[in-house]
Amino acid sequence: MVDVSALALGPEMSRAQAAEMRLRLAFDHGKYDLHLGDHSTIAARPILLSASEWSAIARDSEALWRESVELEARVLANPRLLTRLGLPRALIAEVRRATRHGHAGVGARFVRYDFHPTPDGWRISEANADVPGGFLESAALTPLFLDLAPGCSGAGDPCSALAGALAQATGSGEHVALIHATAYTDDRQSMAAIAERLEALGVPAMLLAPDQLRERDGALFARLDGEPPARIGAVARFFPAEWLPNLHDARAWRPLAAPRARCVLNPVSAIVSQSKRLPLLWDEVGLPLPTWRRLLPETRDPRSCAALADWALKPALGRVGEAVYLPGARPIGERRAPRLARKRPGHWVAQRRFDTLALPADGGPALHPCVGVFVLDGRAVGAYGRLSASPLIDQHAAEAAVLIQPPAEACAA
Repeated sequence: MVDVSALALGPEMSRAQAAEMRLRLAFDHGKYDLHLGDHSTIAARPILLSASEWSAIARDSEALWRESVELEARVLANPRLLTRLGLPRALIAEVRRATRHGHAGVGARFVRYDFHPTPDGWRISEANADVPGGFLESAALTPLFLDLAPGCSGAGDPCSALAGALAQATGSGEHVALIHATAYTDDRQSMAAIAERLEALGVPAMLLAPDQLRERDGALFARLDGEPPARIGAVARFFPAEWLPNLHDARAWRPLAAPRARCVLNPVSAIVSQSKRLPLLWDEVGLPLPTWRRLLPETRDPRSCAALADWALKPALGRVGEAVYLPGARPIGERRAPRLARKRPGHWVAQRRFDTLALPADGGPALHPCVGVFVLDGRAVGAYGRLSASPLIDQHAAEAAVLIQPPAEACAA
């Protein structure tokens, strides 16, 4: 069981403090999606974790990362398994191509594991293994709330960790390509945060769409109208892998699928671990996966469930809680999910539903917390919190700082 004394909500900011926080997020950190409709996307109170509880979920996250790397390698070594993950056909073809040339698993890896407190201990809902978000919010919110929480510390700065990994892989005269969906402000602001940190390290960065990359003689270049090509030494991709086939011309995104020796963070093969159908292959790959089996609820193909009353339905490649359906006396989420899952079961999973703990908030309703742990190449580098009035953590959940409380003996001293 999660020790409730080790997990709590911090004090709420005053209206004046919250207004100042939003201004600093916009003008100091370049975060602009501060409202969804009439509601703030930023929680006015932090999530507080004890140092021991943070250490425990950080260790579990690093263990999940190690097991995932081995699991993904087993799946890539048996390409027929890719067809059971609910992936676009064109994407499967490119991952297979990269696997044949030994390039699919090359690159740095950045993952976020989302932890939910339950009466039976922590549970994870999924791995955000392809293009995990929240790193800008993690880096920006932590220092703003530390001023109001004496003695607490942050869990790390994932933005700086990402920039450091990219800078280390970039040679003299080379740029870092920051690939994103250029039509989305929230995607651009995340890449701009990395660019700012790269510039501070003396490494030039370019914010690009995926079709602005070109490969020639094994080297990668940025293709910009009216400008000479710029040589690319490393790539950060914030563009979902399943969207890449929509570009039609595979030459535009093939370098992301087969990164050769350059640093691509994350390579397209990360979509294997992103698929929520991956647990359906566990028993076939011959790996024990003790941490995954302990933390992830039972996962099935929807066709194997006689009744769905105890099962959450999720699309294989859903993100930000989209299209998730939680059954019950008062169902939550996408009401069409049962019909969609029956129509295309190979693109959905049924996950055993679990009850999450809600934390009391003085002066308001109890809130359900989610703590996302960022892992970069096997090391926990930060945390991303969200708070929701319902058990479903989706785009309506507020983003929250995660602060680490000092050990009790340190407080006493």
